Amino acid sequence: MYLRNIKAIGALIRDRRTALGLSQTAFAKQIGVRQAWVSKTENGKVAPDLDLVLRALNALGVTLWADIGDGAPLPNDQSAADPDAPNMAQLIDDMLNEL
Repeated sequence: MYLRNIKAIGALIRDRRTALGLSQTAFAKQIGVRQAWVSKTENGKVAPDLDLVLRALNALGVTLWADIGDGAPLPNDQSAADPDAPNMAQLIDDMLNEL
């Protein structure tokens, strides 16, 4: 899944959370935020703090790899060969542009 914008991140969090059988409230408690943060993030209604996004993804067992432009393939990363795959810097820029 390519994380091209805030809505894609929210969808990933929602899909993974529900696949794990967690309610928004239980998940919020697990990562130390309010249920409203989970709801707004999942629906792309807020540009969440990157630290909280990374904490949420980590709690859901989702690992992000960053293409740092050195040309070296990333471990177990099928998108490394895809020149159109966004890198972490682009993801951050996209998030900031949506603020």
